[in-house]
Amino acid sequence: MFFAVFCLLVAFVVQGSADCGKLAADKRSQLEAALKGKATYDCSIETEADQLLTTIKDGTWWKYTVVVYESTKPDDLFNRAVESWKDQIAELEAGAFFGCNTSEEDAKYRIVCLFMS
Repeated sequence: MFFAVFCLLVAFVVQGSADCGKLAADKRSQLEAALKGKATYDCSIETEADQLLTTIKDGTWWKYTVVVYESTKPDDLFNRAVESWKDQIAELEAGAFFGCNTSEEDAKYRIVCLFMS
């Protein structure tokens, strides 16, 4: 399941925090590196991404479009996710912010990211 997430939201930007919540600093750094400077991680958006994971799991419709990557293999999940989103990432405006979250259920790994321009 792949979707593109591009929406405008007003968010308080919290950058550089060692602990955003669910997604560890090394995973956030890995995503930022894979995005090659196109977007900056925003911890406040991570909370939104976590809500999206729950919404997707419940089958409820979310009002925003979402970028989702699913795999049965946890190895290199983040780089493979970013590679699958390359067309959507190319459309990002400079200075975008993003937040992501992950889940694992029934041997399926899911990462969801929300991008804000």
